[in-house]
Amino acid sequence: MVVVALFILGGSGILSSPVVQPSSKEETFTIPVPTDFAQSTETPVVPTRPVESAEEGSVRITSGGPNSITVSQDQTTGIFSLGVQAVGSQISIQRIRIDLGATKDVWLRIFKTLYVVDGSGKVLAQSELTKSTVSNMNGRWVATLAGFDFAVKKNETGTLYIKANSYPLIDSNSTETFTLAITEGGVRGQDARGGNIYGPAKTISLQVVHPVE
Repeated sequence: MVVVALFILGGSGILSSPVVQPSSKEETFTIPVPTDFAQSTETPVVPTRPVESAEEGSVRITSGGPNSITVSQDQTTGIFSLGVQAVGSQISIQRIRIDLGATKDVWLRIFKTLYVVDGSGKVLAQSELTKSTVSNMNGRWVATLAGFDFAVKKNETGTLYIKANSYPLIDSNSTETFTLAITEGGVRGQDARGGNIYGPAKTISLQVVHPVE
């Protein structure tokens, strides 16, 4: 900005009045930025959460019951005792298939209902043995017990029992012998990842004897 002095002659002397005229030059001003608003050059740290990885597991099924039992009419009998070991992961057992043999005798004349029972005596699942619940698989009659969830913690062992209720009256003129089985892969569950697991590695068989009554 330039100040120009203009002199005017008067009677008593010289009077001067400064006149301000705009400059033809552009003047720039720098406004200081407060340090509180200065942009940081540091890379922001994004917090991360730990991710839990599900473990792969398997199941080991063992038999803890006898190889042979005698059954009478109108009674509930334990037919299988299964040790269920969770290997490498927590597991959940959800289905068991029972092989009832090649003939219909066991489920039409001997056993009326099958149960899955845990170690406390609680019934987890049951199935009436009828034409709608027993299936023919490769010439064998098979009953499926499902709709339950039996959890076993990692590297621990639980126990499941299969029980059967016999008919009130079993008509027989001679001693009869039948074979029941839980075949290889007849028990199905899931590991912690949600993958299917199967057992036992070998078929578990049971001889059922019905004497004349």
